[in-house]
Amino acid sequence: MKKKIVTLSAIGVLFLSCSTPSEDYAVAAKELCKCMEENGNEGSFDPLVKVNLGACLLDAQVDLKDPKMLKAVEAECPEIKGGFEEFINGMR
Repeated sequence: MKKKIVTLSAIGVLFLSCSTPSEDYAVAAKELCKCMEENGNEGSFDPLVKVNLGACLLDAQVDLKDPKMLKAVEAECPEIKGGFEEFINGMR
């Protein structure tokens, strides 16, 4: 699993270095959704959603609290939007 996260992070860094800010959020949301799917997430009400979100967002290269990220998550995988929003609101 660590190998997958490192690989996805490396790919993300390559994409983020060549993209515009709005594309950055879309790429980050796609990576998040893919990671959540690989971890067997069942949506925002899954008891492990916060743990999975934390692991999947470790190497995110965008401001997670920016409303653009929430919109990107909602567009890419609306089933985790609620869990993502709750996770972000719990961040300091």
